[in-house]
Amino acid sequence: MRLGGYAALLALVSLTSGCEPAGTRPFEFDGSVLHLEEHLASATITGSEIPTDIVRSVEWVGEELARDWRGTGSEGRVPWLPEEPAAVQAGDDGLLITAGERQQAPNGGYFGMATVPVDAWVAADWSHVVIRARATETVGGVGFTAAAGDGIVVTGDRVIPDGNVHTYRLDIPERWTRAGPLDWVGVGFWAEAPGSLEVLSVAVVSRRGAYADLGGTEILSLALVWLAFAAPAFYRRWIERLASAGSPVR
Repeated sequence: MRLGGYAALLALVSLTSGCEPAGTRPFEFDGSVLHLEEHLASATITGSEIPTDIVRSVEWVGEELARDWRGTGSEGRVPWLPEEPAAVQAGDDGLLITAGERQQAPNGGYFGMATVPVDAWVAADWSHVVIRARATETVGGVGFTAAAGDGIVVTGDRVIPDGNVHTYRLDIPERWTRAGPLDWVGVGFWAEAPGSLEVLSVAVVSRRGAYADLGGTEILSLALVWLAFAAPAFYRRWIERLASAGSPVR
């Protein structure tokens, strides 16, 4: 196992910055190379607690989509979307969104969208969305949408319209943070002619929640502890290389 220098240095700082010996006198670093495995028995790892107020990731799958999501039109918020909501119903494996002639947008394309209400979400809390869906051959792209204030924001990408299930990851743009609290979020698609998109799952990933799910800073500390015990010779060489490169462990 090889750890990148930068990631390993972060792990080392995470562990050493939160270590205190059992005695009352703090450990004094004298500039020499520090071998952590020699001090682990008397060390206490702190600072890895996960905050309780973290916004957790949210996911809708299969029947949850058909139960909670509804077809939505532009609601008069933007001129480039059709006013008439798309037809939404339970599909074979999820939520089927169909755009027909009444969902033709002013630009000539067709747009279908399904949404779910959210409680004043803050865009900065979210990292990206992962959508699993299958599209008919007329569909050109898939988007993640949100309503904020009087407007609708969209981020999207092209799809593979072969009728098979594909996974699409869409990052939440930084510009969304200027839109204000979000009233609803949704999945939409655009097509050259009437078509449909069946959505199997939608996962909105929290920026901090994904990190917390891994165990917070504790995961970095545990990785270094494991390295010290499982590969002590490699661990010592790695520490010595850091020191010789002018990066002593403090």
